[in-house]
Amino acid sequence: MDNDKVDLYAGLGLGYRNIKWDYNGLGGDNYGSGVLLLAHVGGRYYFTDKVAGFAELGSGFGTLQLGVAFKF
Repeated sequence: MDNDKVDLYAGLGLGYRNIKWDYNGLGGDNYGSGVLLLAHVGGRYYFTDKVAGFAELGSGFGTLQLGVAFKF
């Protein structure tokens, strides 16, 4: 893409999830605990040389993330 205002990217990561629940003292179960492979794709659009809006889509802690990025 030949646009200096747009920055597209993809990433991978590792995480660990440990979930345990207990229902009214009747005992619980570990559900989905273990190591996670996280992946995402995203893009930034620079409004100025130092400020951009971004969107990321992926797996892991959030399916869709929106925000503002600052370049120092």
